[in-house]
Amino acid sequence: MSNSRSQAANFDLGHIGWRYYNQIKKKAVEQEFSWSGLAFSLSIAFFIVIAYAQGLSLLYHSLESTREHQQLLNQKIYFLEQNDLINPQLKNNSFNTLLAIKTTNTAALNCQKKITSWS
Repeated sequence: MSNSRSQAANFDLGHIGWRYYNQIKKKAVEQEFSWSGLAFSLSIAFFIVIAYAQGLSLLYHSLESTREHQQLLNQKIYFLEQNDLINPQLKNNSFNTLLAIKTTNTAALNCQKKITSWS
């Protein structure tokens, strides 16, 4: 802990500048170039880019399908409202049809109960 404090306290802000940058640049140029290091760095970068591309593609397709689903629901609601406005009697007719079907089914069940009770 004391070493880090002394190093932080001894930090010389005079090294920050073009002269210090040129010294670092000179040291970097003097070092030996490594093809294996370059290949390793590029392969890591390639896989990182592929992973982010897959993530963005998944996000895009998810948002797009949600948007299309919402548009489909809005379109269905619009068509239902449009049919009610164009032909309001259709709404009553469909209700009456459902009521007639229910009444017919109830009558058929009552007849079936009577037949089974006779036998």
